[in-house]
Amino acid sequence: TQMSFVNDFVPTWRQALGLGLVFGVGAYAWKSIACPASGWCCRKKGATLANKQEHKSVYVLVVNLKFKEGGLSQFLEKWTELANHCLTNEPNTLTYELSRSEDNKNSILIFERYVKKEDLAVTHNTSRPFAALQKYLQETNIVEEKSVHGYYESNIGFMSK
Repeated sequence: TQMSFVNDFVPTWRQALGLGLVFGVGAYAWKSIACPASGWCCRKKGATLANKQEHKSVYVLVVNLKFKEGGLSQFLEKWTELANHCLTNEPNTLTYELSRSEDNKNSILIFERYVKKEDLAVTHNTSRPFAALQKYLQETNIVEEKSVHGYYESNIGFMSK
């Protein structure tokens, strides 16, 4: 069964602060510009460490992008379309969040979590919205710097409280 974001998930205030999801909070290194329509990281109602659902070998992708002046605002609309696609069409995409740098208005971090690496390679990277975004970035040449790093979660700790 598919779950409704509004009815089945609730973002927590602590989580919002910890991830920098609150606008205008200057004390955090990253501030999110995204919302459930363009990225997400939330918890199931009543979740505890004892009953949290864990996926073994969750694959994490961390993408850092620095845009040329004016490029980020152009990128955000396209990225929001992709994030909406991920939310509604990629059940094994666990987290898909974009955050802005506190120190550089043209730099972002994208944090992605997948049940397994194949979900990134086979489902996400082959989707029409992902291909459209990649084509757009290539045609516009608005990215000045890019770094991409992949990780596997250890299952020690938690993503939200």
